[in-house]
Amino acid sequence: MTVQTFKRLWDTHVRKAAAIPDVHPHMLRHTYATTLYHAGIDLRTAQRLLGHSSIQMTANIYTHLEAQDSLAAALKLNNYLDDLPAAEAT
Repeated sequence: MTVQTFKRLWDTHVRKAAAIPDVHPHMLRHTYATTLYHAGIDLRTAQRLLGHSSIQMTANIYTHLEAQDSLAAALKLNNYLDDLPAAEAT
């Protein structure tokens, strides 16, 4: 399939069906990688499923996701501590 054919099919079927004008195929790959990560799929398996030639490419994606998770965990902890009564916080 040529790139032009893919673009035409994507625009005709996916963008129209999604009713979102700025959806790109790469967004789906990122969502897939994120889902694999949250499902606990190991790095080597994710590499194969994503079709990366290098484990480093997959690791870079997962490292980014881990950083996001760490930030979310820190925010949850801060919110929890902010909600504790003063006597319990000490």
